[in-house]
Amino acid sequence: MTLIDKSKKHHFISQAEQKLNAINPNACNNSNMKIYSFSIKDRNNYELSLGNKKGIKISNNLKDIDIFSFDILDNSLRYNFESLFYKYESEILQNTNSLLKKISEGNRNVSIEITNIFFTKFLNFIRNPHSIKKVLNTFSDLKYLQPLDPVENSKFQKILTGNQPHSTYICNLYSITNKEYQDWLSIIFLLLNPVNNSGRVLIEDVVKDLFESKNNFLFVYVYTYSEKTCALSDRGFSEPIANKKSINFDFNLSSNSFIRYIFSDIDILTSKDIIDVHKRMKKTVIYSPIHNDLNILKNYNQCVAYQCFNRIYNSERECYGLTIT
Repeated sequence: MTLIDKSKKHHFISQAEQKLNAINPNACNNSNMKIYSFSIKDRNNYELSLGNKKGIKISNNLKDIDIFSFDILDNSLRYNFESLFYKYESEILQNTNSLLKKISEGNRNVSIEITNIFFTKFLNFIRNPHSIKKVLNTFSDLKYLQPLDPVENSKFQKILTGNQPHSTYICNLYSITNKEYQDWLSIIFLLLNPVNNSGRVLIEDVVKDLFESKNNFLFVYVYTYSEKTCALSDRGFSEPIANKKSINFDFNLSSNSFIRYIFSDIDILTSKDIIDVHKRMKKTVIYSPIHNDLNILKNYNQCVAYQCFNRIYNSERECYGLTIT
């Protein structure tokens, strides 16, 4: 995989996704697009403070210098993941717009968009520095692995021995150890590494297993709104349901929509016969589009505010269900 890149300004939530929440989405120059930023004032009471009343530039938001670099070379080139991330980021706008267009037209043939969006959003969770400790716990077994391919392994070794003058700054900024930083970069490398020279990467298998597991149901809800707005977390996701029987993710789609994935344990079914029948059936996604459900929006925005690291973002100065000062 190609890892040498000149980029040193690394967004951990892509500009493409932020622009779907822009104050001025029709700006002639993309570099002038802005978004409102809110800091947490009282997390338990969902109170936030608006930052710059004119908004902040998306091009300078949710990024760090060299956070994904693991070997900085003398000629200013560096080994990092930016070219790989961009490969997937470039598809998020197309998939999101396609999904929302199909919903508006009543077209239920959305399985490709639903899968592709989850893949990109799940990758965002993995690459988000506010989620480093959660990623290390989720993929703890990967910390002890290395690529078998000699060429890929030589690249991987740069995570352990490469020139990383920025590592102390990054570790201090996100309250992690150098070992945790290396383990996180190692996990990203392995998840994006091709499997058996197939061109398919490991994270694709992770997502495929989630979607096709015979041991769970997959419920997908897409919530859209005519007037109210949906917040974007600095973590890139929130978890709406506290339930050990399911894995739940809420992801912002745009300023007026979000998507909810619920991977529910099959054990919620009480009948063994029904469970056996379900396991033999072709796996399907239970999908529902829902428009203007304000109770759900309030819950969503409050979860985003409560679970974010310290900031949320929005296309308007007000955000339904939250108190803004």
